[in-house]
Amino acid sequence: MKTTKKPTGGSILRNRTAMPLLIGAVSLLFAVSCQKLGTQADDPENFVNLSISGVSDGHFTVDFQAGKNTKTIEYAVCYAVNMKADSVAFMEGSLDNIRQAVPGEDGKVSVSFDFSDPLDLGPYTVYARAISGSGQTSRFVKEQVCALTTGVTVEYVSRSHYRMKASYHRDEFIAGAYRNHEQSWGSLEEFLNYMIHDEFIDFEHPAYDDGEEFYVMFQDNRSDPGVNPYPDDQWFGFITSNGTRITGAHAFKIPLQEYDTSIPLPDSVKVTVDYSNPSIITEEYEDGSTYFGESFPVEISMGDNIDSYFYYNFGWNKEEFMEFFRENIMGQYPLAEDEMLKWYLTGGAYYPEYNNNLSFPNNGIGEHELTFHSALIDSDGVVIDEYYTPSPVTLIVCPLNWNDETIVCFVDLEIPEEYLKGAKTTDTGTKSTGKKVTFTAPVTYYPEILHLISRH
Repeated sequence: MKTTKKPTGGSILRNRTAMPLLIGAVSLLFAVSCQKLGTQADDPENFVNLSISGVSDGHFTVDFQAGKNTKTIEYAVCYAVNMKADSVAFMEGSLDNIRQAVPGEDGKVSVSFDFSDPLDLGPYTVYARAISGSGQTSRFVKEQVCALTTGVTVEYVSRSHYRMKASYHRDEFIAGAYRNHEQSWGSLEEFLNYMIHDEFIDFEHPAYDDGEEFYVMFQDNRSDPGVNPYPDDQWFGFITSNGTRITGAHAFKIPLQEYDTSIPLPDSVKVTVDYSNPSIITEEYEDGSTYFGESFPVEISMGDNIDSYFYYNFGWNKEEFMEFFRENIMGQYPLAEDEMLKWYLTGGAYYPEYNNNLSFPNNGIGEHELTFHSALIDSDGVVIDEYYTPSPVTLIVCPLNWNDETIVCFVDLEIPEEYLKGAKTTDTGTKSTGKKVTFTAPVTYYPEILHLISRH
């Protein structure tokens, strides 16, 4: 079965050093969906599983495996960038143009798709559910696919960020990935041209391994202080390579998701500090000196209302941090203090002395290190400089809900006294206290920040 759609994007050819580059572009979603049927039931023999095969440029096949009580399979293929709305609509039965497949006696059936003329890479989400002879429907399943031999799938999209996964089906890889605010480019061609002529691209080594996920924030428009700095629709693009030359350049649009009024604000973060197992690192320098550092593992767990978060450990308390913020960050753009704080904590504002490297997005990982003791030792074993983090130390956590809203959370962690006494760089380091502490840190308002910090 060959399935096509009315094209909304296009493809163009460019030549770079006598090498053709295929450039795929995507604009709006095509709608595929269903009529409302029956009721959902937990019949263990009425189900469908799906997998993807035969992926090439513009092509892929969906392989279904149904249960013995399944009469038909409902399925839909949608652009993955709208998965939140589409998954709800598919589950409710309100999508248009649903397709059906009838499984064979072995419960199997395959459907092939052709988006090659013009090339439309997607990326796509395939939805499916089983329908029994009595009209009962199963829970739906879904799978992500990009119609390229070397591409990315979109695993998740919210108003704050999106997560991608590298997807390779032959001996090529993604050499570089790019994203930018749509307002920053006059056209898709300009964005693609920028990627192709990036002088820093490393086409000999993969930027991501096959199956590797990576986290991308919605880009702000920071090029002009007079322009609204809030996120908007994004272009995401990537360069492919075979290790000796660039083989392709592709881009697609990720629309800023619709604001969801049903989603509550973040209210707390769960923090676990493992005092029982401090880690020790050493790093030797060319002059013979050695850096020595000790730290605790800190785990920050996201609750139901948290979509992602940013984490900071400046070694300051909240008063010192706010003083730094007001003296060095406020005034860069014509924003109110609460808006500017949000923008700064999510990587927007710039402070040259720190090379703008103050933000640590969770990137799907909730484990961090809290350094409480560091020293620099010369080649003769003499301590040149030594530092103990004052206790308590304040962590600054900026939790974001799906709508990209936050209220800043200041978390004070007490460092046990035994770690602040006698932890010398000349011995094996700090001794374990055997303590592992877990607690919930409520959202706190700094007294002078009373507004809801949001971007919608």
